Amino acid sequence: MYVEHLGKRSPVKKILAAVATALRQAVVVLQAPPGAGKSTVLPLYLLQHGSLQGDAVAGSKQIILVQPRRVAALNIAHYLAEQLGEKVGEQVGYWVRQERQVSAKTRLLIVTDGMFTRMIQADPELSTVATVIFDEFHERNLHADLGLALALETKELRPDLQLLIMSATLPAESLRTWLEQHGQRAQSFVSEGRQFPIQIQYRPPVRLQDWQQALLPAVREGLQLAQHGVLVFLPGQREIRRLARELANEPAITVMPFYGSLPLKEQRRVLQPLPKEQHQQGVRKVVLATNIAETSVTIPDIDVVIDSGRERQARYYPRYGMTQLATRLISQAAAAQRAGRAGRVQAGHCLRLWSESLQQGLAPYSSPALETEDLSSLVLEIAAWGSQPEQLLWFSAPPKSALQAAVEKLQSAELLDDKQHLTAFGKQVQGWGTDLVAATLLAYGQQQQRDDFANAAALLAAYVEEAHHDQEPDLLTRLQYLLAASKHSHNPVEQRVLTRYRHWCRQLSTQPQTQLADKQVVAELMLAALPLRLAKLQGGKQSSARKDNDGRYLLASGNAAQFPTQQQSSQWLLVTNLSLQEGTAEATIWQALALDEPFMERWLAQHAKPRLGWQWQGKQGKLLEVEEYWVGQLLIRRRETGRVPEQSLRTQALLALIRERESELFADAKTQQWLARIRVVADFLGLEANAWLTENLLADLEHWATPYVTLLASRAEALAWHPLPALKEQLSYAQQQQLEELMPTRWQAPSGRSHAVTYQQDGSALIALKLQEVFGTPNSPEFAKGRLKPTFELLSPAGRPLHRTNDLASFWRDAYVHVRKEMRGRYPKHPWPEEPWAATATHLTKRAFSQSEERNSQGKH
Repeated sequence: MYVEHLGKRSPVKKILAAVATALRQAVVVLQAPPGAGKSTVLPLYLLQHGSLQGDAVAGSKQIILVQPRRVAALNIAHYLAEQLGEKVGEQVGYWVRQERQVSAKTRLLIVTDGMFTRMIQADPELSTVATVIFDEFHERNLHADLGLALALETKELRPDLQLLIMSATLPAESLRTWLEQHGQRAQSFVSEGRQFPIQIQYRPPVRLQDWQQALLPAVREGLQLAQHGVLVFLPGQREIRRLARELANEPAITVMPFYGSLPLKEQRRVLQPLPKEQHQQGVRKVVLATNIAETSVTIPDIDVVIDSGRERQARYYPRYGMTQLATRLISQAAAAQRAGRAGRVQAGHCLRLWSESLQQGLAPYSSPALETEDLSSLVLEIAAWGSQPEQLLWFSAPPKSALQAAVEKLQSAELLDDKQHLTAFGKQVQGWGTDLVAATLLAYGQQQQRDDFANAAALLAAYVEEAHHDQEPDLLTRLQYLLAASKHSHNPVEQRVLTRYRHWCRQLSTQPQTQLADKQVVAELMLAALPLRLAKLQGGKQSSARKDNDGRYLLASGNAAQFPTQQQSSQWLLVTNLSLQEGTAEATIWQALALDEPFMERWLAQHAKPRLGWQWQGKQGKLLEVEEYWVGQLLIRRRETGRVPEQSLRTQALLALIRERESELFADAKTQQWLARIRVVADFLGLEANAWLTENLLADLEHWATPYVTLLASRAEALAWHPLPALKEQLSYAQQQQLEELMPTRWQAPSGRSHAVTYQQDGSALIALKLQEVFGTPNSPEFAKGRLKPTFELLSPAGRPLHRTNDLASFWRDAYVHVRKEMRGRYPKHPWPEEPWAATATHLTKRAFSQSEERNSQGKH
């Protein structure tokens, strides 16, 4: 069989049978670096040795291999089918966005993690599946974490379902321990990789030079070292295009871009060896890639890697309701993955465009998408599953604040009700199985049962999916240009938009058009999909407002943004593209749809939601009840009701005042230290440490502060309210006593004097005292059952700092002799013994200490 032949040269061969056997009785975790054969040899082994897993796999049920990247899924499917001497779609098939090759014969199906979510939602028992393999789990995409969480729930219904989690970098033991802590039987394996030696060299930019200026010289050095080819890791397409231009005149190379949105034909070209004639002519491959090339796929003809050390990471800002791509340093794990690409075919080289000292400061692993991205699609899928996020098992739990922001966003789009259940419209949106905004457009367009709405929805959905960063200021102008260019465009982004447009037209049973639908149709669709992107010009109407505010808008998300490219002011905008600049408080609008006043009056009459609110009046802070109409956090109009506010409204008003104080609320030293103490020992107290972070306390303010806030009599009292008593009351008496025992606020020194313990926000503790007061203490004391050693700031007899240490034994052994030599001459009246660890502690001079000892001795007699 093929797998026996291939397995001979794959390190994973040593554990194939053991993994197959373990799958019958436990969730299996496999840690294996690139080149081990985990993505190719192992799935085929399970396919061809179905008898080890039971008759189900050998018979009709499938093995599902979940891949986080589309190009990897396609490449693996084609590669495995070729090894079996078959076409894709026979025993080995695939399912990715816009493409599916599968038949009744398919037993091994490679899918992207988004497609797996659709599979398990459609069939929660995975009734046709025997085994699910999560490959490259270390990439921690949203759908990978969600897919595993849902699969673990399915396994509760189907104990025979076999789950295999494979990772190149995440430690298998950590995953196994987590699974066992949550009631799963688990077994872990570690496989070696197949890699030749790699010489790593650091090439940091010289002074006054950034990393991009150091890039071209490094590539030229790499070309001198390379016998086959060079792989350059870059953050994104902009940097790829720039370097490709700079390399255009370099001799005897063929430059190949490689990124996720590249057409599949061009991606497959990168994954093929160079033609023999080019090898014979001495031509070398130069691949310019994003982090798509880190894992899953093997790029032939590479023996040198140039690593910029940067990647483009999506980060969601709930405050703006937007995802921003930011250039960040990679993790140590990613750096190791990238370097490994130079040693897949022979000994290689890796040139890193940063310093060796910076390497030590890189984060061990990249942040999971759960911590950095918009969780709206995740929450929608969980609601469709019939569950709540906190009820699922997460390897790292989603942040509460991000989940709450996602719920609010979905409720504002009327996809979730107030109980966080899917609305009828939410079910339609989730059923489209695509980008949340695109799916909302499609569902709304279909709901109107009008051809102009369906056609505009298809075009807008395609545009949202494929043209992520278009900066043409006027959305309508851009859309009309796309339709006009439909027959002759050679721009790859435009081609993708138009291909997707035709796809959605077929799904909506409408015909592609060359003219854009009516502007009000586009506006209604976009407002249905992006209600929090509605923006209102601040300060008034038309040109006078424009002059006063310089294009400053307030968004329904509650935040301000500037529209610098707008030529004429519009009272209302629907913002389709905006960005944040670090260090600035406001966003910049790059693209928008201007909304007419008559249209907005009709739309607001239907969609602005009334609610009772409050208004503070006068110096004394009198509270008035008002009726307000809102779209998100954008106030449309307000009127006084003349009624006295009820207690619940009064409490909301007071809490809102307190929340506005934000970080200042917890800024005093006593509160800071109390929170620092509790976070260190939260697990000892049966508490969750993250719950005591200030941002989470603010998010949960109503829960812990309401009983105290209701007692406040005025606005002034709310602005002066101190939260520490309320926070302390969240602990039982026993917990408070335990906190004092584990993390004391004072420490009794051997000298007999008591000293304050100052706790820092990083969890450390500081005690400042005279050095002589810790004589006779050979080792540092310990707090929190040995978890924390306080740092001593050792002072001179005059109270000046001499040394800081949290390891007294080391200080006595190494540093004290130098301190003693310098200080005994400066302070001769104070003791400076040669063996301080055995001496008697004191805060007195030698004379005063002797007199004290003499008095004590006389007292005893």
